[in-house]
Amino acid sequence: MTPTYDICVDYDTLLDVGSKLQKIGRSLYDSTAKMETALQYSQDFLEGYQFERVKQNTRQCLQVAKRTENNLHNAMEYIKALMQILEEYQKCGYNGGKA
Repeated sequence: MTPTYDICVDYDTLLDVGSKLQKIGRSLYDSTAKMETALQYSQDFLEGYQFERVKQNTRQCLQVAKRTENNLHNAMEYIKALMQILEEYQKCGYNGGKA
């Protein structure tokens, strides 16, 4: 049984969100790696205007993915900080006047 808190934050929800963000981050990383590999591979046998457009679009997607990875990292750090605060808050309380 998880402890109860009198603040409006659910520890289990933070764990769940953090786990989901990690999965999203891993999937995003894998996807960007595959895009880069495919671009390098296709460079050997494709050329011309269409390839240049594809290369430009892929580079833009990779830039957006990198920003997203940074945002996911920041979100996970924030969740870790919230969890630490929640753990510290749990230790606070009235002990009946005992030291």
